[in-house]
Amino acid sequence: MRMRAKSFAVVIALFLGVFGSVPSATATVSLQEGTDKAAVLFDPLKVITIKIDHALGEPVLTHKYLDSPVFRKANIRIYMAGSKKYVALANVGVRLKGSYTRKFEKMSLKVNLDEFVPGQNFLGITRLTLNAMYQDWSLVHEVTGYKLFRSAGIPAPRAGYAKVSVDGRYMGLYLNLESIDSDMLKRWFKSTKHVYSGPRPCDLTPYNQCYQPSLGDTNRADLVQFTKLDNLHGSQWWTEFKKRSNSELVLRMIATEIFLSHWDGYNGYSKNNHFVHFDNKNRMTLIPWGLDQTFPAEPKKQMAWGNSDQSYFRDSTTKSTIHQHCFEYAPCFNELLHQGILISKVARDIDLVGYKNQISEKINRSQFRRNNMSAVDFKTQKRKQAWIDEFLVLRTQALRDFLAARKPAPLGVTTPKKGKNGETITATLQPAWEPGVRVRFQWLLNGEPISGATNPALKLKNFKPGDKLKLEITLSKNGVLDTVYRSKSIKVS
Repeated sequence: MRMRAKSFAVVIALFLGVFGSVPSATATVSLQEGTDKAAVLFDPLKVITIKIDHALGEPVLTHKYLDSPVFRKANIRIYMAGSKKYVALANVGVRLKGSYTRKFEKMSLKVNLDEFVPGQNFLGITRLTLNAMYQDWSLVHEVTGYKLFRSAGIPAPRAGYAKVSVDGRYMGLYLNLESIDSDMLKRWFKSTKHVYSGPRPCDLTPYNQCYQPSLGDTNRADLVQFTKLDNLHGSQWWTEFKKRSNSELVLRMIATEIFLSHWDGYNGYSKNNHFVHFDNKNRMTLIPWGLDQTFPAEPKKQMAWGNSDQSYFRDSTTKSTIHQHCFEYAPCFNELLHQGILISKVARDIDLVGYKNQISEKINRSQFRRNNMSAVDFKTQKRKQAWIDEFLVLRTQALRDFLAARKPAPLGVTTPKKGKNGETITATLQPAWEPGVRVRFQWLLNGEPISGATNPALKLKNFKPGDKLKLEITLSKNGVLDTVYRSKSIKVS
């Protein structure tokens, strides 16, 4: 009972001290990211208006007509925030997007501006992704989640809002999401060879034909070669994985999915909603997508850091193949947990709660609620928005609790290969990243402790040529066994 009370006290302290935000004295008027012309379209505080109408001589844009794998011809008018002027584009392509969401009356839409008119664009972009947010009762899950990904340096789309009408019928407030296309990718990658989209259930395993080419030619050799890593294990898998991927970014992306409990993403139960990117050197990076199911309140959907999640989809495995291989090999899993701590720090440093609150204040205004085809009422919407504050605190504590039950992860250490009398040798240790970890040092001479030598630096004197020095490192934290390991040998010359 005392432990539960203590844990609750820690959660409250984190809530007030880590994620609590103080309202700004001056109202923020823009959250625009980037200097490209299209950046203004993805400012969540500047809601644009999009009106889509059937083209002359074409059928009316009904739900049934747009529920098609091919794009339907339409005209579009785009109004910038606060303006009565618009840009009109004729003969654009429109169709429904998504899978499960296709059944809803409030339609999620894909718009290709150049589908029938080559080169046609608006502010340099040729694609519009309009999410109905019908399953996101808060209306802020995606903008908030993508912000965390981008702030952590993970390639992820920008997101704003649009008021959308189809053939004169107002559909409500939509998420205006940056499409994963060549324009977006240029801002994140030096080169792009292929992009594959991963629908449910899709994982990077051999002979898996589920991935659909999204960008690039039809040669799938890069994808096929990468999936063969699934046949390797342990240090061999880890070595090849680091060669064939932007491993740090991939693990950070997976850590962010776990932190946000994105169970409908790559590392979640459904193996859904992600893109696989290969550059010209065939190095793989994962791109997140479909964040409307993040910040879940149901405990069964809140993802664990270990490998023990219980699946509730019949066609799913517990975790992604990358997570399973990483879990098997301690150096990789320790790095994944390290990335999780970094993500929780990013959420705090950028004041993710404050970011969400600024957007909520904007879209909660009556002008954006009027005639909105939402699945829930306004009170539920606000309650779901407020839940994010508590969720972030609970997820931070969940990671801390997981780490508290484990021995400290070894920290990287580098030392010179040799030294001579009169010199000072210094060991460089990776900064401790786990909460509550204490570090102790002890220099050893030919395996025996040197009296008083308990600092990372050691002045060499009166040693014999051929003597071998090592630094013993002890990592401690309350309630678990110490982690003790040694550096490589330093030879006295």
